Amino acid sequence: MGKLTKGFRLAAILLLSVIASLLFAAPVMALPTARVWENCTATADNVTHIWNVNWASQTFTTGTEAHTISQVRLLLYREGAPGTVTVSIKKVNGSGAPDGADLTSGTTNGSILTTTTTGEWYGIDLTPYSLSASTQYAIVVRAQAGTGTTVDVNWRMDGSAGAYTGGSEWNSANSGISWTADTDDDYMFQVWGESLLEVTGAQVFRGYYEPNDMLFVLQYYNTYVPYYPNADPASYFTIQLRSTNGATVIAQTTCRAWGNKPGSIYLSADSAAGLTTGSAYRIYVYGDFTGTPSKYYSLQSTDWRGTDLTFLDQWVLTTARNIGDYYSTDMTTFLVGGTGQEVLNTEGGVVFSIGIPGLEQIRPNLFELTSGIEGYAPTDWTHAFVAETTWQTQLGTTASTALTAVGSFFGIDGKAVGAFLLMACYLALALVVVMAGGDATIAIILAVPFVLLGAWMRLIDIAIVAVVASVAVLLFIYRFWWSRT
Repeated sequence: MGKLTKGFRLAAILLLSVIASLLFAAPVMALPTARVWENCTATADNVTHIWNVNWASQTFTTGTEAHTISQVRLLLYREGAPGTVTVSIKKVNGSGAPDGADLTSGTTNGSILTTTTTGEWYGIDLTPYSLSASTQYAIVVRAQAGTGTTVDVNWRMDGSAGAYTGGSEWNSANSGISWTADTDDDYMFQVWGESLLEVTGAQVFRGYYEPNDMLFVLQYYNTYVPYYPNADPASYFTIQLRSTNGATVIAQTTCRAWGNKPGSIYLSADSAAGLTTGSAYRIYVYGDFTGTPSKYYSLQSTDWRGTDLTFLDQWVLTTARNIGDYYSTDMTTFLVGGTGQEVLNTEGGVVFSIGIPGLEQIRPNLFELTSGIEGYAPTDWTHAFVAETTWQTQLGTTASTALTAVGSFFGIDGKAVGAFLLMACYLALALVVVMAGGDATIAIILAVPFVLLGAWMRLIDIAIVAVVASVAVLLFIYRFWWSRT
């Protein structure tokens, strides 16, 4: 029996090794994360009372890069119990005053704000909305259940000589029908949101069409307003291969699709002859219009995958699953019968045939069916991940921000940090069980809820769940056989 227990302790360690290797071998494809874009936080030496018909607003101007707004943070305190506080974003009119319907909004419970008159910073989540570059907007705050200056919400501000140059304080005494500016003052605020443009990863393969050629593949994210989603992205954006310092454009092609998509740049053997394998060339998505917004990814040595195109297959399927999670739609399927091979389904086939020309001819086994790009009507995708499917949404703003901050410190993605911590918790618990003399089978079983929790949190790929389950089943079968021999 001691031999059996020792064997299963080793089996538990093996199971942990499988989880760790799968978890950290997968490429990290980080979508844009929330950060501060515009703010005024310098001096809070005064306050405005907000109640009933008395509304307050701070105008702000976006920078040269468009971005979303998903949260505003305000320096607030309360008197009494003013009830629901509504925060919204509006356009401004020719005079710079808030104007028109709310573009997006959110609420918080004003009756649980601090009563300390110095105030505290509160984050109010908004339905994500895309803001154009170099454009002025207004943050509007109201507490319509407030009854007076003793039952109200108070917004701290710089009431002496506001230094914020992108906007100013506005106030209304008639529920936003008319507004009065105080151009010397600014309310304390932070605008949080995500980039509308990102290159999330790239790899390089050789021998795609001919020996010594190079195929650069990338996953990018592009929902740049005001062009997205109705204009042709090829008219505004290019995908570029640049030198390691970004100064020289080596090759470029048009950006062929909006959203979270794959793209590629192909160089023939002659064109690729001057490039050095393993170098940190930059892959850009570049906007060829006023402001020239751009984002890039620097190739790592591990991104150079050589001539084995099975690695290209792996990249395509991994990226397809990642994009499918983003849109809450399947991009891959498993062939019925035979080996049950994972392939691109019709939807995924179209997406990758557009993004990587020639893929269907070079790697036909990646495709379930001929995609038939001509005349194909793609699914009307939505940004379902914003509301449902991202690990940030599952964990909440506080936890995801903390994980992202830790990941930034170590140079890894916040999602990987969360997965590591989850697995570390499992490892610690499993070791306690084993060291206390418990059956190693229990330690193996403990992996199941941790892995399922990780999948629900979107920290662990569902494929890992399947692998862990398979390993656990094999171990149980092995133990049953061993115990009877």
